[in-house]
Amino acid sequence: MKKKAKIIPFPNVVDKSCKEGAQEEMDSNSMQALHDEIAQFLEGGNITSIKDVNIKIAELQNLQNDGALAEFHGLSPRQMYRFLYFPFESEEFVVFPDTLESPRVTSRAAFLITSLMNGIGEGGLKLTVKGNLPRKFIQEIAQGYYQQWPARFEPLSIRTETDFLPLHVVHLVVQLAGFIRKQKGKIFLTAKAGKTMATGGIKVIYPQIFKAYIEKFAWSYQDGHDELPFLQSTFLFSLYLLHRYGQEWRPHSFYEDAVVQAFPMLMDEIVPRPWHDNPEEPLRRCYSLRMLERFAGFFGLVDLEESGQDPLRAEWRVRATPLLSELVCFSV
Repeated sequence: MKKKAKIIPFPNVVDKSCKEGAQEEMDSNSMQALHDEIAQFLEGGNITSIKDVNIKIAELQNLQNDGALAEFHGLSPRQMYRFLYFPFESEEFVVFPDTLESPRVTSRAAFLITSLMNGIGEGGLKLTVKGNLPRKFIQEIAQGYYQQWPARFEPLSIRTETDFLPLHVVHLVVQLAGFIRKQKGKIFLTAKAGKTMATGGIKVIYPQIFKAYIEKFAWSYQDGHDELPFLQSTFLFSLYLLHRYGQEWRPHSFYEDAVVQAFPMLMDEIVPRPWHDNPEEPLRRCYSLRMLERFAGFFGLVDLEESGQDPLRAEWRVRATPLLSELVCFSV
């Protein structure tokens, strides 16, 4: 049975227990370091009043929150907190432009968005009885898609929308972004879509669909891994890593290592199963699939180049593309 797509407003897509666990891990490490510094200050003997103690504690707390941490690759606990829980409201650290600089966008997502919206056109597109896109329409788009981006495992046949998962996901997310609507067995472009296409085209549409994919679509819908909702909240940290290190080709394990080191509590969310003793391995697989391949790769933020020979465990080299800096502008 296929999963039903979950539409959950961000950041409530983050499970409360995961959020609390992550915060407790950060707080525990910070509090221990703060305790050590306060003890050192008190042992120094340069104390004249309780006021001096309170002032010093406040200073140390601010330094602790604003100090860069190695496991966060230069981010402070305060910045990481903003990245995780207020990614689109932290303009002092990162900005998401409303409009791209490039008039054309070359990516899997852009190809499917354009194909879907052009196919709907002014007259709309008739859906199947079950509410799916028509078979011939899907098959034509899939043919063009796999010609440009061959897949390791292409579907043997495409008879319905969910057989071609990339288009199915784009259909859902474009709807979540407010660009299409359903009426009487057909889908139509909304007034918002018409206005946006006329004034800015893909340059304006793309950032909005990118944001909808992050905020409103549960990434676990596409695979059989554990839900791991907190993993989705690490998207901005992952993009920060690509911004900082992505100018060179690096193995995908480099980014896996960074996320596992920064958020070891994620392994607590892996459901124990007989075929894996160590929760780190399924976490790494899930991260690479969702974050690097189906998010960053799908939206054209990275180039992915296969480098391994194991048919069951793909190995990739990863490098950031210029589109990353157009969609996300960091100031840290």
